[in-house]
Amino acid sequence: MSFSSPTTNATGKSNRLAAFVLLRTRRANSRHTTCNPRLLTLYMKMGIAFAMAISCLGCVRRSITITTEPKGALVYLNDQEIGQSDVTTDFIWYGDYDVVIRKEGFETLKTHTQVPAPWYQLIPVDFFAEVLWPGFIHDHHDRHFVLAPDKKITSDQLIDQANLIRRRAIEGTN
Repeated sequence: MSFSSPTTNATGKSNRLAAFVLLRTRRANSRHTTCNPRLLTLYMKMGIAFAMAISCLGCVRRSITITTEPKGALVYLNDQEIGQSDVTTDFIWYGDYDVVIRKEGFETLKTHTQVPAPWYQLIPVDFFAEVLWPGFIHDHHDRHFVLAPDKKITSDQLIDQANLIRRRAIEGTN
């Protein structure tokens, strides 16, 4: 059975719903099957330009190198082990850092180090340096620490210190 027009059914009566569905289906199919090559080319060019623009945005790398005398000491920054000296690590913020350095045969060094912010990391300039600057900036800081040799305590000195502590505990003084 064939239809003479999309608006008539098998009995010849008008069927507006069937015509509407058929028309919508034809429009949907024509929209998805045909593609404008100029439009595709434009979208591709815009995508490539966007990717290039993002890849050219600014970036700031912050790093600190800690060296010690003697070399090979274990280095901790803010209670996190970063490795044996000479060691370089990246950091996120500027300011005060706790530094602990340990090596067998040497006294443990507990200190602080200040890492100041350069001018291009001050508000509002930092926005341009980190987001809009079309290049790469590397902010590097070096710190050097010297460890003192471990003081050897004789057994007589150890006994004298123990007696002193015992005496203070019995007397109740500091």
